[in-house]
Amino acid sequence: MKLAVEFPSVAYREGPEGIARLARAIEDLGFDQLDMFDHVVMGFPTADRPAGPYPPQMPILEAFMVLAYAAAATSRIGLGTEVLVLPQRPRCWWPNRPPLWTFSPADGSDWG
Repeated sequence: MKLAVEFPSVAYREGPEGIARLARAIEDLGFDQLDMFDHVVMGFPTADRPAGPYPPQMPILEAFMVLAYAAAATSRIGLGTEVLVLPQRPRCWWPNRPPLWTFSPADGSDWG
């Protein structure tokens, strides 16, 4: 059995050093995977849609940048996005980024 941890994209605000420290701690505890939601935008409330759990102006950590930083700080743990909102990303953005749906620094990509 493999165990994963969800990295808190809306709660962790201690900067790059905090990201590295948390990623290393998750790896040191023996977890196999660190995953993060890909939130591109937060919805504004409208007449037809109530306000969500987070305010729209709340800063959210960008999943690919956090996972890239975590990859540099760890050596074994797998990294991935729980949700990837590809259609909301600019078309010119995607071809320039490595596939990171699930990436293990130690043994390459896992597309399963």
